[in-house]
This record gives sequence, structure tokens and C-alpha cells, in this order.
Amino acid sequence: MMRFATEAYDQGRLLVQEDLALLLNSGRRTIQRDMSNLKKQEIIIPTRGSIQDIGPTISHKTKIVELYLKGYEYTEIERRTRHTGQSIKRYIIGFSKVVMLHSKGYNPNQIRELTNSTEKVVKEYLDLYQKYGEIREYQTENQVVLPYRGTIHDLGRAITHKKMIIGHFLKNVPTPDISRITDHTEEACDRYIKAYKNVRNLYGRMNQNEIARTLEMSESLVKEYVAIHEEYKKKEEKINDGSSNE
Repeated sequence: MMRFATEAYDQGRLLVQEDLALLLNSGRRTIQRDMSNLKKQEIIIPTRGSIQDIGPTISHKTKIVELYLKGYEYTEIERRTRHTGQSIKRYIIGFSKVVMLHSKGYNPNQIRELTNSTEKVVKEYLDLYQKYGEIREYQTENQVVLPYRGTIHDLGRAITHKKMIIGHFLKNVPTPDISRITDHTEEACDRYIKAYKNVRNLYGRMNQNEIARTLEMSESLVKEYVAIHEEYKKKEEKINDGSSNE
């Protein structure tokens, strides 16, 4: 049901409950019941009724952006919201455009016209931006990366959720505690830790391109794990040098 509704929404169309019933060879009451159960889990199916009459609750776009700001991976957001990766990326980029125009002095009505967004979505994005404060301050305090062009494709020196998780792992913090501290599932924490350990084991014997090919991992991700490893090594060396000088 979510796949059909989201695919239609991605193409600029909104299905109605009758459409879903026909596509799923089901009854309208069954669709209503399933949508009601999903809504209790804060999962909104993007149909004509739910999008145009969401009421006082925040939109699915804003919920998705907030999950991203909290450091969730695309795969986790997909699982939690039942939206496609393509939709998630579009909402995140849309949020970054709203924030950028706001920072340039454009008012909400101008932002709405320039981004082709609804007044409701623009207001929600700006409220979300205000909730988390200024971008640099939020990144520093919460250790996440906001989705500006450049941070999506090249995280640079910004602190990422992976860096937080690996940092706690290197301090011998148990996975359940890392999960609680970083608001990630234990499965996700274990996945990042395993990937880091694999890169660390190959680093020094292979270059980053070879590591990426061997582990079937993007070079940018390998580069990020190598940077974390190098930073940790430098900290260890400084600690050891300090101990030897005493």
C-alpha cells in the first residue's frame, strides 16, 4: 500500500482509498483499517485525503527530515516511515533549500514560490529549523550533519553519527549503551562498527580504492572510516607520549 501510494506521489499524483483498494484487490474498509493502524504508528500513507487534510499534525515530510537531523540512516528512515530512498532524499534537499533561502532573508511566501512548496510545509521546515537552532550550533551540540549541498556529498570535517558511534566503540562502550546514547538501533551500531573494523584491518595493506572495491563500499565511506581511524591513532600517540614524558 505504501509503495503504490508513494510511487504515485513521487510522480506528482495522489491516490484515493478506492485506488488502493483496486490495486491491492481489497475492500475500501480494509484499506481504511490498515491506514488507521499505520497512523497510530505515526506512519502516514500519502493519499489525497491524508495529504490535503492532515490537520494539526506535522507532515510526513517534516517527520522524515527530523529523523535525518537526528542522524538516522536512509535505510532506517525507510523502515520507520515506509517511504522510498528517493522520496527521503527529495524531502531532505527540499528542507535544505528552505533553510538556505531563509538565511538569505527571503520571507516564507517568497520561499514557497521559489521552492514550489506548500505554505504548510515551508512553515513546518522553518519551525524545525528554529527548533534545532542555528546549523553550526546544532551540528556541534548534537553531532549530526545538516543536509546542505556539500555535506550530503562530502561530509568534510563535520562530525557524523558514524564518528560518534565508532568513537564510543573505541572507548569500549557496550553496544546497548551506544544505541541509547546515539538514538540508533543496536543493529545499526553493530553494522557501522563492523564496517569500521573491516576498513581498519585492510588499511595499510591496501589503498582506499582497493579497500572500497574489496568491501564493496563507496570510496567516500572508506575515506570517512580511515579519517576516524587516523584521528584515534593520533590521540593514542599523544596519550602515550605524555605518559612516557612523565
